[in-house]
Amino acid sequence: MAREQTSSVPRAFWVPQSTFEHYHVAGASTHYRRRPRSGMEYATRPLSELFADIASPSVAPAGGTAGAVVAATGTALCEMACIHLRAADAPADVDLVELEAELEGHRERLLTLGSADAAVVEALFGSDGEAGHSSRKRSVGVPLALAECCLAALEAAAAVTGASDRPVVADAVTGAYFLEAALQSAVATARGNLASVGEQSFRAATERRLSELETSADRVFRNVTESADAEAQ
Repeated sequence: MAREQTSSVPRAFWVPQSTFEHYHVAGASTHYRRRPRSGMEYATRPLSELFADIASPSVAPAGGTAGAVVAATGTALCEMACIHLRAADAPADVDLVELEAELEGHRERLLTLGSADAAVVEALFGSDGEAGHSSRKRSVGVPLALAECCLAALEAAAAVTGASDRPVVADAVTGAYFLEAALQSAVATARGNLASVGEQSFRAATERRLSELETSADRVFRNVTESADAEAQ
Protein backbone atom coordinates (compact mmCIF):
# COMPACT_ATOMS: atom_id res chain seq x y z
CA MET A 1 0.00 0.00 0.00
CA ALA A 2 1.26 3.47 -0.84
CA ARG A 3 1.83 5.72 2.12
CA GLU A 4 -0.51 8.70 2.33
CA GLN A 5 1.38 11.93 1.81
CA THR A 6 1.36 14.42 4.65
CA SER A 7 2.31 18.06 4.83
CA SER A 8 2.53 20.78 7.44
CA VAL A 9 1.09 23.23 4.93
CA PRO A 10 -2.71 23.56 4.69
CA ARG A 11 -3.99 21.52 1.78
CA ALA A 12 -4.26 24.52 -0.48
CA PHE A 13 -3.03 22.53 -3.38
CA TRP A 14 -4.06 18.89 -2.98
CA VAL A 15 -4.53 17.28 -6.37
CA PRO A 16 -6.17 13.87 -5.96
CA GLN A 17 -4.77 10.96 -7.90
CA SER A 18 -8.15 10.18 -9.39
CA THR A 19 -8.71 13.44 -11.26
CA PHE A 20 -6.95 16.23 -13.06
CA GLU A 21 -9.64 18.81 -12.36
CA HIS A 22 -10.06 19.23 -8.61
CA TYR A 23 -8.23 21.99 -6.79
CA HIS A 24 -9.05 23.06 -3.23
CA VAL A 25 -7.83 26.57 -2.57
CA ALA A 26 -7.11 27.35 1.08
CA GLY A 27 -9.11 30.25 2.45
CA ALA A 28 -11.76 29.91 -0.24
CA SER A 29 -15.25 28.52 0.21
CA THR A 30 -15.43 26.83 -3.17
CA HIS A 31 -13.59 24.22 -5.15
CA TYR A 32 -12.10 25.25 -8.46
CA ARG A 33 -12.22 22.79 -11.31
CA ARG A 34 -10.31 22.90 -14.55
CA ARG A 35 -9.95 19.87 -16.79
CA PRO A 36 -6.84 19.98 -18.98
CA ARG A 37 -7.47 20.56 -22.65
CA SER A 38 -7.17 17.60 -24.97
CA GLY A 39 -3.58 16.43 -25.20
CA MET A 40 -2.55 17.30 -21.63
CA GLU A 41 -3.03 13.79 -20.24
CA TYR A 42 0.61 12.86 -20.57
CA ALA A 43 0.33 9.48 -18.89
CA THR A 44 -0.89 8.01 -22.17
CA ARG A 45 1.07 10.08 -24.69
CA PRO A 46 4.23 8.98 -26.53
CA LEU A 47 7.40 10.67 -25.31
CA SER A 48 8.10 11.98 -28.81
CA GLU A 49 4.83 13.92 -28.71
CA LEU A 50 5.54 15.23 -25.23
CA PHE A 51 8.97 16.50 -26.25
CA ALA A 52 7.51 18.11 -29.37
CA ASP A 53 4.89 19.83 -27.21
CA ILE A 54 7.56 21.15 -24.84
CA ALA A 55 9.77 22.37 -27.70
CA SER A 56 6.98 24.47 -29.20
CA PRO A 57 5.51 27.99 -28.99
CA SER A 58 2.80 26.71 -26.61
CA VAL A 59 2.99 27.86 -22.99
CA ALA A 60 2.27 24.34 -21.77
CA PRO A 61 3.65 21.81 -21.10
CA ALA A 62 6.59 23.39 -19.34
CA GLY A 63 9.10 22.67 -16.60
CA GLY A 64 6.68 21.20 -14.10
CA THR A 65 5.37 18.62 -16.53
CA ALA A 66 8.88 17.76 -17.70
CA GLY A 67 10.02 17.34 -14.10
CA ALA A 68 7.06 15.10 -13.32
CA VAL A 69 7.92 12.85 -16.27
CA VAL A 70 11.56 12.66 -15.15
CA ALA A 71 10.42 11.75 -11.63
CA ALA A 72 8.00 9.13 -12.97
CA THR A 73 10.86 7.64 -15.00
CA GLY A 74 12.99 7.43 -11.88
CA THR A 75 10.15 5.78 -10.01
CA ALA A 76 9.68 3.25 -12.80
CA LEU A 77 13.37 2.32 -12.57
CA CYS A 78 12.92 1.56 -8.89
CA GLU A 79 9.84 -0.54 -9.69
CA MET A 80 11.91 -2.46 -12.22
CA ALA A 81 14.54 -3.17 -9.59
CA CYS A 82 11.86 -4.57 -7.27
CA ILE A 83 10.50 -6.80 -10.02
CA HIS A 84 13.91 -8.22 -10.92
CA LEU A 85 14.88 -8.77 -7.30
CA ARG A 86 11.67 -10.70 -6.69
CA ALA A 87 12.12 -12.75 -9.86
CA ALA A 88 15.61 -13.72 -8.73
CA ASP A 89 14.39 -14.57 -5.22
CA ALA A 90 17.07 -12.21 -3.97
CA PRO A 91 17.16 -11.81 -0.20
CA ALA A 92 15.88 -8.37 0.73
CA ASP A 93 15.43 -6.36 3.89
CA VAL A 94 12.03 -5.00 2.79
CA ASP A 95 8.74 -6.33 1.41
CA LEU A 96 9.39 -5.91 -2.31
CA VAL A 97 5.76 -6.53 -3.29
CA GLU A 98 4.54 -3.76 -1.01
CA LEU A 99 7.36 -1.46 -2.07
CA GLU A 100 6.63 -2.03 -5.76
CA ALA A 101 2.94 -1.21 -5.22
CA GLU A 102 3.88 1.95 -3.36
CA LEU A 103 6.19 3.06 -6.14
CA GLU A 104 3.51 2.41 -8.75
CA GLY A 105 1.15 4.68 -6.84
CA HIS A 106 3.76 7.42 -6.73
CA ARG A 107 4.41 7.07 -10.46
CA GLU A 108 0.73 7.44 -11.29
CA ARG A 109 0.41 10.50 -9.08
CA LEU A 110 3.51 12.10 -10.58
CA LEU A 111 1.99 11.85 -14.05
CA THR A 112 -1.28 13.24 -12.71
CA LEU A 113 0.62 16.21 -11.31
CA GLY A 114 2.40 16.65 -14.64
CA SER A 115 -0.96 17.12 -16.31
CA ALA A 116 -2.13 19.37 -13.48
CA ASP A 117 0.93 21.58 -13.92
CA ALA A 118 0.21 21.95 -17.63
CA ALA A 119 -3.34 23.03 -16.81
CA VAL A 120 -2.08 25.63 -14.32
CA VAL A 121 0.44 27.03 -16.79
CA GLU A 122 -2.25 27.21 -19.45
CA ALA A 123 -4.55 29.05 -17.05
CA LEU A 124 -1.83 31.52 -16.05
CA PHE A 125 -0.22 32.25 -19.39
CA GLY A 126 -2.50 30.86 -22.07
CA SER A 127 -4.85 33.83 -22.07
CA ASP A 128 -4.54 37.61 -22.05
CA GLY A 129 -6.38 38.00 -18.76
CA GLU A 130 -4.56 38.71 -15.51
CA ALA A 131 -4.03 35.65 -13.32
CA GLY A 132 -6.35 35.52 -10.32
CA HIS A 133 -5.37 34.85 -6.72
CA SER A 134 -6.43 31.20 -6.86
CA SER A 135 -4.43 30.60 -10.04
CA ARG A 136 -1.32 32.10 -8.46
CA LYS A 137 -1.78 29.85 -5.43
CA ARG A 138 -2.14 26.82 -7.67
CA SER A 139 1.08 27.80 -9.45
CA VAL A 140 2.74 27.27 -6.07
CA GLY A 141 0.60 24.36 -4.94
CA VAL A 142 1.10 22.02 -7.86
CA PRO A 143 4.92 22.11 -7.83
CA LEU A 144 4.85 21.80 -4.05
CA ALA A 145 2.65 18.71 -4.35
CA LEU A 146 5.07 17.43 -6.98
CA ALA A 147 8.01 17.93 -4.62
CA GLU A 148 6.10 16.14 -1.84
CA CYS A 149 5.48 13.17 -4.12
CA CYS A 150 9.10 13.14 -5.28
CA LEU A 151 10.24 12.93 -1.67
CA ALA A 152 7.88 10.04 -0.94
CA ALA A 153 9.14 8.21 -4.03
CA LEU A 154 12.75 9.03 -3.11
CA GLU A 155 12.23 7.49 0.33
CA ALA A 156 10.92 4.35 -1.36
CA ALA A 157 13.89 4.42 -3.75
CA ALA A 158 16.22 4.50 -0.76
CA ALA A 159 14.53 1.38 0.56
CA VAL A 160 15.12 -0.33 -2.79
CA THR A 161 18.78 0.64 -2.99
CA GLY A 162 19.36 -0.67 0.51
CA ALA A 163 17.45 -3.89 -0.04
CA SER A 164 20.07 -5.90 -1.89
CA ASP A 165 23.52 -5.81 -3.45
CA ARG A 166 22.36 -7.18 -6.82
CA PRO A 167 23.51 -5.24 -9.93
CA VAL A 168 19.94 -4.18 -10.79
CA VAL A 169 19.97 -1.95 -7.72
CA ALA A 170 22.19 0.41 -9.73
CA ASP A 171 19.11 1.23 -11.81
CA ALA A 172 17.27 2.21 -8.65
CA VAL A 173 20.18 4.52 -7.80
CA THR A 174 19.75 6.14 -11.22
CA GLY A 175 16.07 6.49 -10.42
CA ALA A 176 16.93 8.21 -7.16
CA TYR A 177 19.08 10.73 -9.03
CA PHE A 178 16.12 11.49 -11.32
CA LEU A 179 13.80 11.92 -8.35
CA GLU A 180 16.19 14.19 -6.48
CA ALA A 181 16.65 16.41 -9.53
CA ALA A 182 12.89 16.61 -10.14
CA LEU A 183 12.30 17.44 -6.48
CA GLN A 184 14.81 20.29 -6.49
CA SER A 185 13.32 21.63 -9.71
CA ALA A 186 9.81 21.56 -8.25
CA VAL A 187 10.97 23.31 -5.08
CA ALA A 188 12.64 26.04 -7.14
CA THR A 189 9.49 26.51 -9.22
CA ALA A 190 7.24 26.71 -6.17
CA ARG A 191 9.58 29.17 -4.49
CA GLY A 192 9.78 31.33 -7.60
CA ASN A 193 6.01 31.44 -8.02
CA LEU A 194 5.50 32.15 -4.33
CA ALA A 195 6.58 35.75 -4.85
CA SER A 196 3.36 36.40 -6.79
CA VAL A 197 1.16 35.47 -3.81
CA GLY A 198 0.49 38.37 -1.48
CA GLU A 199 -0.87 36.37 1.46
CA GLN A 200 1.93 36.42 4.02
CA SER A 201 0.74 33.48 6.13
CA PHE A 202 0.51 31.32 3.02
CA ARG A 203 3.97 32.36 1.92
CA ALA A 204 5.51 31.72 5.33
CA ALA A 205 3.92 28.26 5.71
CA THR A 206 4.90 27.29 2.19
CA GLU A 207 8.49 28.47 2.60
CA ARG A 208 8.79 26.45 5.80
CA ARG A 209 7.57 23.35 4.02
CA LEU A 210 9.91 23.92 1.07
CA SER A 211 12.85 24.15 3.45
CA GLU A 212 11.72 20.96 5.19
CA LEU A 213 11.51 19.19 1.85
CA GLU A 214 15.03 20.28 0.91
CA THR A 215 16.42 19.08 4.22
CA SER A 216 14.62 15.74 4.05
CA ALA A 217 15.58 15.16 0.43
CA ASP A 218 19.23 15.88 1.18
CA ARG A 219 19.21 13.35 4.01
CA VAL A 220 17.46 10.61 2.01
CA PHE A 221 19.54 11.15 -1.12
CA ARG A 222 22.75 11.10 0.92
CA ASN A 223 21.70 7.70 2.28
CA VAL A 224 21.21 6.46 -1.29
CA THR A 225 24.60 7.65 -2.52
CA GLU A 226 26.45 6.43 0.57
CA SER A 227 24.85 3.01 0.15
CA ALA A 228 25.80 2.96 -3.53
CA ASP A 229 29.38 3.99 -2.75
CA ALA A 230 29.66 1.26 -0.13
CA GLU A 231 28.49 -1.38 -2.60
CA ALA A 232 30.99 -0.17 -5.19
CA GLN A 233 33.96 -0.69 -2.87
